[in-house]
Amino acid sequence: MPHDEPPLTGAKITSIGAPVGEPRLVLGCRAPVNDAPRLEVVACASFPRHEVSRLHDQAAAFRIGDPGAFENVLDIARAALAGEAGRVLGTRTVAVAIPVHLAGARNRPCEHLVEALAADVPGLVAGTGALLRIADAPEARDAAARDLAAEAATLRWNADLIPAGADRILLVDDVVRTGSTFTAAALAAPPAVRSRLAALAIFRAEG
Repeated sequence: MPHDEPPLTGAKITSIGAPVGEPRLVLGCRAPVNDAPRLEVVACASFPRHEVSRLHDQAAAFRIGDPGAFENVLDIARAALAGEAGRVLGTRTVAVAIPVHLAGARNRPCEHLVEALAADVPGLVAGTGALLRIADAPEARDAAARDLAAEAATLRWNADLIPAGADRILLVDDVVRTGSTFTAAALAAPPAVRSRLAALAIFRAEG
């Protein structure tokens, strides 16, 4: 059963790193809003959003480029993709980092993570620059009610940067809560990209 209120986005979020004593699989799914597509999101680990914890601190340190946090996050992602999270991979997978919320800004920590994973995981290649933020969007933590169509309009896909022959396009972000950001990226995608999408988050912020 879900840890918390299921997301409103149509995203199905599976957490394979649920806290001890909680269900191992955390599923949340409601009817999509704004014609949002169904999208599977796999989170490698989870932490309570409003509590101080080691994983919460790790996520914050990763975002500011701490080398030790990066190595720890890379280890978490490697282990997850070698196990249960491996189901989001295809025969040839292009991994694409979700951009940060400011127009033109790159999500360097997640781009570096994707590049490091591409060096290790068979069949995985980096799709750096395939998804861009062309207008400012609200930060997830600041947006109580997300307008997915408006957020999708802040994103642009460069499908030409997705290598030919990819049967899966994997969105990658450091933290997921409701799946809104992933779903907005799916809404922004052309049909040929959307039909191949799945998503990987390193952490799920619960609550």
